[in-house]
Amino acid sequence: MVDAKPVSHPDGPRAAGLKMTGNWDECGIKMSLPVFEAELSFFSKNSAPDEIWLFASDRPETVSEKARALDTITLAAAVKRMLVEKHGRGERSVKIIGYDSSPESYDEMLDFFDRFFKKMRNAAGYEDVLYFVSMTTGTVPANLGMIISAVSYFGNNCEAIYLSGGAPRRTEMVGKLMDKRYFQVAQNLITHYDYSGLYDLVKDWNSAPGHILLMINACQTLYDFNFDAAAEALNEVIEKKSVSASSSLVLRQVLGAIRELEAAQELMIKHQSMPAEEKAVPLNETTRAGLFESYRGLLSLWYHKMRISWHKQNYFEFYNLLFGLVENMSKYLIMQAIELPVLKAYFSEVKDALRSFEGFEAFAVSKGVNFNYEVNNFMFDLFLKYLLEKGYFKERARVISNFLNPVSELKTHRNQAVHVFGGASDDILEKEKFSKKFGGRSVVEAAANALELMEIKTSEITIFEELNCQITGELEKSLR
Repeated sequence: MVDAKPVSHPDGPRAAGLKMTGNWDECGIKMSLPVFEAELSFFSKNSAPDEIWLFASDRPETVSEKARALDTITLAAAVKRMLVEKHGRGERSVKIIGYDSSPESYDEMLDFFDRFFKKMRNAAGYEDVLYFVSMTTGTVPANLGMIISAVSYFGNNCEAIYLSGGAPRRTEMVGKLMDKRYFQVAQNLITHYDYSGLYDLVKDWNSAPGHILLMINACQTLYDFNFDAAAEALNEVIEKKSVSASSSLVLRQVLGAIRELEAAQELMIKHQSMPAEEKAVPLNETTRAGLFESYRGLLSLWYHKMRISWHKQNYFEFYNLLFGLVENMSKYLIMQAIELPVLKAYFSEVKDALRSFEGFEAFAVSKGVNFNYEVNNFMFDLFLKYLLEKGYFKERARVISNFLNPVSELKTHRNQAVHVFGGASDDILEKEKFSKKFGGRSVVEAAANALELMEIKTSEITIFEELNCQITGELEKSLR
């Protein structure tokens, strides 16, 4: 404004700006920027912006004279001069950024600001900068293009300010837009059990409280069977009283379940590497019951990890988990038959038990087994087939015939994937016609059915689902 009147010229803004700068001695002292100056008052003297960017249209001579007459580049030059001379801003701290797009075009403005802020995001000297966007000055398409692009590239490092009743205010629009976008992405990551990606997202989401990261970390370490780390993360959330009483109760129950899994894992590891002088054969009832209980808890969680990898279409991981499940289900069934854990420290006793089991030795030798060697998976597979033929397991025999035996036919594909860089996909399972072999079920459904026959729980409400639900609830609370 000049003399408290809006700057205007019959030939348009470009001519108005040229007139002002051409008669600066007369116009400069009368010039004021009431809207701009009011917005600058949002900042205290100690936190004034390091730089002010003035965006102005400056279209090439190839466009019509009528359109170019409406450009604001010369007015921007006048504004910069005023800021330098009247407000004491440094020459370099006020930058004029011209664009050759139409300020009335939503698409052109969005494209311009997208290109500009994309470049500035990686510009040297602008790392971790805070950006404040004026929503009062400029055309509607320009303001909209600026805020959308700034939020896209700078996220929570960007805020919008505007005038209301003549006073500058900070709008929550940016934060709310960011929160909704983050929350939508977070929900998708939770649905796909992508805890690593979720952790990085929430870490970048400044408005999300830190205890959510601990809960996500608990999920990731639980998925990795690192039970102690998972328990410690949840315990910290509980001890700091970061969640409501009802959520804390759920987390305490989950923590108890994780501690049970940790104890089961420790018991299995202990018996896997138990020194000869500490072994007690036959096992007493308490030890045997403890090992069976450990198998049941760990097999259940292993199954759910396998189910998750199937859900994520991570077939390479799925193959390895599937055969890990089959191996441990087989050992569980063998242990039920010979009452000894099929673990490394007991292999000598296991071999003796197999050889003395109701005619198995003759059967195994006829199939090419050499009992001079240590027991192995081939011997275990033969033993299960022998038990199947003899009707040893009755109803549970379907675990072997309907699941373990059909899955063993996949070993060639699994070995190719592991040993000669082969691929893994659901197409391979389709080609093997496993759905038909499993009575119309998928591999995952067949595994669940087999585990249920072994009285091992496969409920879809797992520790992962409980934690996912709690994380979602905490993220909802952090929305602005």
